[in-house]
Amino acid sequence: MGKKIKILLLLMFVASLPALAIEKSAKIKRVWIEHDVTLNNKKAVKFHCDFDVNGMNGLTGYMSIWLKGPSGDWHKVNASNVSNKGIPYFKWNYKPGYDNATYSDLWYAPYIDKLNLLPGKNTYQAVICIHDNDGIVLAQANPIEFTGTGAVASNNSSYTPSQSPAQQNNNTEKEWREDLGYGGFVIVKQYANGTQFRTRYRLCPNCRGGGMCAACIGTGYCGICQGRGGIISAGYGNYYPCAMCMQTGLCQQCKGSRKCMCTTLGNYPGYVIGGTSTIYPDGSTVSNKADYNNSSSSSSSSSKSNSSSSRAGCTKCGGTGVNPTQSSGGGLQSWVAYYNTSGNKCPYCANYNSHFHEKCPRCNVPTR
Repeated sequence: MGKKIKILLLLMFVASLPALAIEKSAKIKRVWIEHDVTLNNKKAVKFHCDFDVNGMNGLTGYMSIWLKGPSGDWHKVNASNVSNKGIPYFKWNYKPGYDNATYSDLWYAPYIDKLNLLPGKNTYQAVICIHDNDGIVLAQANPIEFTGTGAVASNNSSYTPSQSPAQQNNNTEKEWREDLGYGGFVIVKQYANGTQFRTRYRLCPNCRGGGMCAACIGTGYCGICQGRGGIISAGYGNYYPCAMCMQTGLCQQCKGSRKCMCTTLGNYPGYVIGGTSTIYPDGSTVSNKADYNNSSSSSSSSSKSNSSSSRAGCTKCGGTGVNPTQSSGGGLQSWVAYYNTSGNKCPYCANYNSHFHEKCPRCNVPTR
């Protein structure tokens, strides 16, 4: 009996050990092109890729397709995806369900008119890459040639020299910052061929530019158990493990780092990307709107004793007027600011359980 208990304890210990992270990698086994494809009654070209990928279980990566024109320079396809060097490309996402996955035929078929072919019959090269969830190139196939015939004049221009997509290093000719009137700014990069890549930044809706985690007010601790990993009940003194942080004691938004998510997104802590646009030498523009919606909009307050201007700089609530720490709702009614029903995402702490939030004790104290 004792031996069985020891074996059981050993198995439980092994199961509790953290799984070793598998390094992200990919190997392209074959690429090929299928011509004369018809999709939605329109002519298309189908690009296929057979590859293995490791370490991407549950993560979304993508396959990218780049074209080179007859001159060997990157060809301007009509695509909404643009590299930071101003080169447009096609992409198609993949999301494996295993640590070691095989895709025998991942394909993407752009319409012929999206290829932006040059007049007459010309030879092009397609370069196919496999990227991880951070956009890093895990594998790149050798170029494959195909012939295309364009019927009308193309507005294609030569792009940067024939670097691989993984090696498109800085050929920036100019870079400058344009300040906007409401706290945001634009970083403009202009390349040798005249292409401009514009990135608009705005204040982070969570930390209002402070860079501090709004959920824990920069403490790094769970707002329910206050970093203890559990709660001791009043009266009998029973200990209850904290279900919010799973007994880690850490804030579930910043994972104990005390920093807002925006500090990990780029070179400008306190700001997030509001959108990007690429302006080509021929005047055509491709714009993309960023999707950063992990924070709710600020709530207005009816308290007359605290103005919105004084509340905007509050480090406790980040300007919402609501204490982001959960409450039982057992205090005075005048202190209650918000009730979150079970199953809904709370706009102040991003949790889904049933709970209350009180007014901010620093900037939104209720009047008697």
